Amino acid sequence: MDKILNLLNQIIEYNTYQDLLTKDNKDTGDTWNVHHLKLLKQLLQEYASK
Repeated sequence: MDKILNLLNQIIEYNTYQDLLTKDNKDTGDTWNVHHLKLLKQLLQEYASK
């Protein structure tokens, strides 16, 4: 599970960086991809803790 979460963290970090490069200064919040990747990470962490 640690390898999965590590890979997911890298994907989230990459997508967050890409978002920063493409966002206007007035845009706020996560993009659809980043939001759902974070949600997937949260669900995996909850599953692993059971």
